[in-house]
Amino acid sequence: MFAQCIKMIVVALVWCYSPFSMAIIAPGSCNVASVTSSPYTLEPLPAKLTNGTILAWRIITYNFTYSKTGSTSDILLADAWYTSGVTGETTQPMFPDEGVGVSLLVLATPGGYANTDAFRGLSTQSVGNPGNNLTYQVFLQQFLVVNDVNRYKGGALSGYPKGLTIAFGNQKTWDDKTVLAGGTRCVASTALFGKEVLTFGTTGELPTLPVPKTPTCDLGGTNITVPLQGVESSAFKKSGDLSGSKLFSIPLGNCGKDAKPYITFTDSNNKANRSNILGLSPGSTATGVGIVLEKSDGQRVQFGAQNTSVSGSNVGQFMIGTSAVEGGSLLLDITAKYIRTDEELKAGEVKAEAIFTLAYP
Repeated sequence: MFAQCIKMIVVALVWCYSPFSMAIIAPGSCNVASVTSSPYTLEPLPAKLTNGTILAWRIITYNFTYSKTGSTSDILLADAWYTSGVTGETTQPMFPDEGVGVSLLVLATPGGYANTDAFRGLSTQSVGNPGNNLTYQVFLQQFLVVNDVNRYKGGALSGYPKGLTIAFGNQKTWDDKTVLAGGTRCVASTALFGKEVLTFGTTGELPTLPVPKTPTCDLGGTNITVPLQGVESSAFKKSGDLSGSKLFSIPLGNCGKDAKPYITFTDSNNKANRSNILGLSPGSTATGVGIVLEKSDGQRVQFGAQNTSVSGSNVGQFMIGTSAVEGGSLLLDITAKYIRTDEELKAGEVKAEAIFTLAYP
């Protein structure tokens, strides 16, 4: 009986430590087999840009290989993290001068966006079957997004992000938090720098980003005649005296949402005129008078150049208003008046011409 008991114990010990029952990801067997990417897909710009607006995206496919012994389940992980950038941010301001940021989404379980934190285990998968050169596939989605709406102008990107790491391996690699091979670690990683951060998996170039469309308005009339009634010359006692009055409007319609039209009036017969008095046109027989244009708040329009862009240095340029809705309308009311000038006053016909130019920021 005693001999039989010893035999049973020996059998039990052999069964407990049989190497054929162990399951392990073979150290040193992890490799990057291939990396492919779709082209960037450009997204149409919305009517109003905001920080976070997606400009372009692509899908990257990583194929890793590994070897495994035994059929008991083991864990494989994959991760991505920025090796430089703003700590903890998932959208990195990679192109600050262009107002463009970059984000990378790991499409896996548990999944999530890469940031500067390493070894978070964004892709965690249990594997069971044994074999050599088995495939572990990870999908990533990379985005170019508006990071600073005030700087974004679209077009080609200049300057490139700094660093990104893609890593794959067994639980021991994640426990040790290193991409260096050794011990019982199974690890494969890719260190990307510069342009590679946005082009890995493809030989293509970065996309040319869409240029934002400036919301504008349609001009309701391009030729406006303002018939001022005649006045008696006796109404002008001294220089600066005003007489007569005629209200007219410049209508703007079909405005885009948030359209901000600016206007500049230019003296058609003296484009260097920067005063607030519109001079008379050739063919006028009166002298000693001019025309002033007043806004609805009573301020006089100052004449300037035909400005096709908006700038604080543009003499006489002012904003008409802001369209609150898509398809909205705006109306600029102006009142024309006669004004006595320093020249000798002489009765006669008065003609004056002004050009108005619209611009948008």
